[in-house]
Amino acid sequence: MTRTIRFVSDVYVSFPDGSLKRPDIAIFCREPDEEDEAIKLVPEAVIEIVGKGYEAKDLELAPRFYLF
Repeated sequence: MTRTIRFVSDVYVSFPDGSLKRPDIAIFCREPDEEDEAIKLVPEAVIEIVGKGYEAKDLELAPRFYLF
């Protein structure tokens, strides 16, 4: 059985609650559909890189959203 894992960066992801997030890296276990606005497939995992000046967003806000 072949599994496909896709790593995608610099794209918006539309989550079921209607919010748009742009994770540094989104990991999908299947190919997301091509979308003009945002990917509608929820990623299996996301990676946020902690950037200088963005510590609060990356360490406090992002985890609360992604870990639902």
